[in-house]
Amino acid sequence: MKILFVCHEATLTGAPLVLLNFLKWLKKEKPEVVSKMILLEKGERYVDFKNHVNEIWLKPIFNKKYSKWFYLYKALLLKFNKKIYTEWENYENKLKAFDPEFIYCNTILSITEGIYLKGALPNAKLIAHIHELPIAIDVNLPGFKENIPFFDKFIAVSHLVKKSMLETYSISENKIKVVHEFVEPITLKIPQVKKQKTYFKVGAAGTVHWRKGYDFFILVAKAFINKYPSIKIKFEWVGKLDLLHENIVKADLDKLELNDVVEFSGLTSEPISKFSDFDIFLMTSREDPFPLVCLEVAQLGKPIICFDKGTGTVEFVKQGGGVVVPYMDIECVILEIYKYINNQAAYQRDSKESQLLSKEFVSNIKAPEIYNMLNSL
Repeated sequence: MKILFVCHEATLTGAPLVLLNFLKWLKKEKPEVVSKMILLEKGERYVDFKNHVNEIWLKPIFNKKYSKWFYLYKALLLKFNKKIYTEWENYENKLKAFDPEFIYCNTILSITEGIYLKGALPNAKLIAHIHELPIAIDVNLPGFKENIPFFDKFIAVSHLVKKSMLETYSISENKIKVVHEFVEPITLKIPQVKKQKTYFKVGAAGTVHWRKGYDFFILVAKAFINKYPSIKIKFEWVGKLDLLHENIVKADLDKLELNDVVEFSGLTSEPISKFSDFDIFLMTSREDPFPLVCLEVAQLGKPIICFDKGTGTVEFVKQGGGVVVPYMDIECVILEIYKYINNQAAYQRDSKESQLLSKEFVSNIKAPEIYNMLNSL
């Protein structure tokens, strides 16, 4: 089997990490598979990706798919910048020499490149691994519906994603395979004897972005301390915070007088250590297909609270290990937090169930589902 992967970036974000987990599994369990990768942009995990494929290429600056004026560009490049044109020619020649059986596009952001590659490699089957829901799809690829006929198979990362593909984009059900996102088992040793806390900590994580519902997280904190002022509680959000959102969050916390209660701690090189300090995990996303962080905190035995309709995490939590609340119902969220604080039996039950369920969402179980799907085409 020969696979040409297309990935938009080699970063610490969810979709690239799932692909990296699959590549690690392939290299270990199916060494006969020849895998090469086109990377649209580099990132902090570039070396990891490079180490788990046979060859990796960065997409050349010049690509004829970008314009109908290709021949004009060709003439100009041949005259003024032959190096870039030669780079593109070498790129296409390498692709044709590789002659893969599959072009595997990871996320919506790699689909345009995948369709271009299909034109250059017409015998390859085109696969799209969809990690997005409709808002993200329509923002990042408004013409997605027009591209559907080019694809032989879609991998949906949750049943929620599959539902949107059926209902919003009218994709045939037999072209969709659900394979939930997956992580590697946590091997970092967490100290058995923890420092004693005098407060209950509600955690959240992810890039601070409208889609993640960071504003709901702040509103939950405010509503909780208003309703239960005597309870000692802290709220911490771990994840990337750009300058714009940093200023917005700071202003909100100042105006709501929450600086002693809520912390947005930013990126960390040791997120698992941070997560281990949470008592519960609050998923406030408006739209989140199947976030990896929920699987990571579940491995640590953290009960999860999430909104219905907004995230594929519901499919995990409904089996146990947490609570699903009505979409955007802040009052319901604070009641569930209060229950966890005051009902140790329920807390311990959901902690154990969360940890047990997480064992089904690891590479050794989910990666073979993707491989077997490819093998069946």
